[in-house]
Amino acid sequence: MGKPVVATPAGGIGVECEADNITIVGFSFDGNGAALGGIGILGNDATLYDIEISGYEHGLYIGFIDRISLSTTALHDNRNNLEYADFQKDTGNTIDETVTVNGRPVVYREGVSGEIIDATSDAGAVICVNCTDMIIRDIAPGAIEDGIFLFSCRDVIMGGNVTANEVSHGVLAYESANIIVQDSSFGPDVDSGLRLYQISGALVEGNEIVCHDGRAGIEFMYAEDTTIANNTITGGERSR
Repeated sequence: MGKPVVATPAGGIGVECEADNITIVGFSFDGNGAALGGIGILGNDATLYDIEISGYEHGLYIGFIDRISLSTTALHDNRNNLEYADFQKDTGNTIDETVTVNGRPVVYREGVSGEIIDATSDAGAVICVNCTDMIIRDIAPGAIEDGIFLFSCRDVIMGGNVTANEVSHGVLAYESANIIVQDSSFGPDVDSGLRLYQISGALVEGNEIVCHDGRAGIEFMYAEDTTIANNTITGGERSR
């Protein structure tokens, strides 16, 4: 017997939770290719598991939240399967690798150091919060907001043919330091290859970015000690 189906009308949202101590379990959310959002979580101590979300413009949105527990959740066939927007250092969040984007695991790390995330992970998305001395290489995220999400991280090397297709942004690095992105490709049709906000000590070199017309291949704000060299950007308005 299958999960109960939450069918969402065109332009609608399946569930939006702004309260604390919410549990969502055992449902299939169907946007039928026309609904706006599947699930939006903005409250603390949320537990989600045994869920399927498909057919939405935005599948799962995670806002500012402490202690989300997310597991056995299949995000597939949404234009943007996952948006992680929890810009906090010590969230206590747990996102298990049974959470998948188009069948591939979401790799979430918080407060770890010295790890390599590579092709053996088969990562559909990488989220690193308050991490140090990380290497991210040979992965290919897709159909999500940020292919690689870094918040409050230091000493992270990304390269070795990291690719990102059908994402809004290939890499987001925010409030981070000593970030290297080399020899990678982002596109076609990304909104931007890289977004670097409040960054110190970044090196962006030898990347190929193919973005939407009118968008920026590389966006950086409040950046210092940043080197951007020998990148190829096509299809966009400019690098700004």
